[in-house]
Amino acid sequence: MSLFLTALLSMSLVAGGGSSTPGKYSVYGFLGYGMSAFDEDFLDPWDQEAYVPAGAQFFYQVSPKFQVGAEFELCAKEFSWEEEYYEAGYYWDETLDLSMTTIGLVGRYFIAESFFARGGVASYSGSVEYYDEWYGYTVDGDLESGIGFNIGGGYLTNVSPKVYAGVEGVYHIVSLEPEDFNESYDFNHWAFRGMIGTGF
Repeated sequence: MSLFLTALLSMSLVAGGGSSTPGKYSVYGFLGYGMSAFDEDFLDPWDQEAYVPAGAQFFYQVSPKFQVGAEFELCAKEFSWEEEYYEAGYYWDETLDLSMTTIGLVGRYFIAESFFARGGVASYSGSVEYYDEWYGYTVDGDLESGIGFNIGGGYLTNVSPKVYAGVEGVYHIVSLEPEDFNESYDFNHWAFRGMIGTGF
């Protein structure tokens, strides 16, 4: 999480320009790059892995500095791990793929004209697939849906009177229980997302 916070602070310091907040209503699409910060007990022996989030946001302007809305995120590229083994003259792979979907409510507060802090609560769900080539079996399961939180911030500017573009960083905090595990694990993850949208 320290890497996420450092990068977010750097983004805020180097961004320039200015804009007013969007109109009464605004809608955005986003695409980004993120990284898992999952529970090591779940991942062992694999390391943390990257993913590509994609989704949409809708906001309502409550006041000149505050917006509330909803957002939807899915994995355009899921979290994916692969490990190659060698034994008795044979090579074989183990793979683990995890996909996650987020639907939630979010608030956005403009600290300055273009800089904002954000926080939200969301429903997180997903699926996991494990494959062992040596034994030739696949295990599929769901991540039972659960409620989590997210925090972050970003920068938004107008590229035309009705079109806005920006970047934001988000850190997701959530614990979920994989199917048949009878135990919950932390599936925290973070992402930087590029956004483009319009206000009306």
